[in-house]
Amino acid sequence: MTFFRALSRAFSSPARPRPSAGALSYPRFAGPTPAFAVYAPPTLLLFSYFSSTAPIHADEARPKSKSSTLFRAASPAALRNPVTNLVFLRVRDDADERRAHEGWVGYFREAGFDCVEMNLDIVGASSDDEGAWSKELEGQLRLLSLQRAPLLFCRSPASTDAATSHIGSGSARASGLVLVVPSEEKRQEVQARLDELKIDTKRNRVLIVVESEGKDDSAIRSVERWITSEGLA
Repeated sequence: MTFFRALSRAFSSPARPRPSAGALSYPRFAGPTPAFAVYAPPTLLLFSYFSSTAPIHADEARPKSKSSTLFRAASPAALRNPVTNLVFLRVRDDADERRAHEGWVGYFREAGFDCVEMNLDIVGASSDDEGAWSKELEGQLRLLSLQRAPLLFCRSPASTDAATSHIGSGSARASGLVLVVPSEEKRQEVQARLDELKIDTKRNRVLIVVESEGKDDSAIRSVERWITSEGLA
C-alpha cells in the first residue's frame, strides 16, 4: 500500500452497515403501542378558548334577529326590465300586511319589477324602539347586496315607523318610500309624522297614497306613474 492510498483511507468515513433482510430500519418499542397527542403551546390554547367563546357572549348581549326575505323575480313575459327592486316590508310577520301586499307584488312583477318580501323580527325588541327597527332594516337591506337602492313599500304603523325612521337617519339604503294608507285622515296623520321627523318628501322620494276600500287599481297605477316620473323604472 502506497503512502497516498493509506492517507486517503485514513480520512475516508467508514461505510454504514446495511440492515439484514427483514430487519427494521427504526427502533422497536417494547410494550404497548404509544398513543399520539397533539401539542399546542399555552398561548394557542388560550387564543382558541376565547375565539370560540367570545362570539357566544356577544350574541347574548345584543338582540337576535329573526328577520327573513323572500325574493320574487319579475315575470319572464314582462315587456320591460326596470332597474329598481321593490321591497314590501312588514314587521313580525303581520298577516294583514302580507295579504295586502300580495296584489301589489303580483302587479309589479307582471310589470317587470323584481320584488322582495321582507319581514323584520327582533327577539325581545319593543315595538316602540324605532332605532332598533331602523337598524334592523338597514342591516337587512345591506344583506340584499342590490346594485341599486330599492324602493320600500309599507302599510302598517309598525313598518311605517321603521321605514320613516330609516329614511330620516341620513344614511338610508333605500331610493324612496311608498306609504299606503286606508284613508285621507290616515294620510294626514302620516304626513304630520314626516313633518315631525323633518323628512323632505320631495328630496327623499316619499309618496303617501290612499288605497280605497273598493280595492280598485287607481292607487297602484298612480304609484307606477310616480315611479316612472322619479326615474326609478
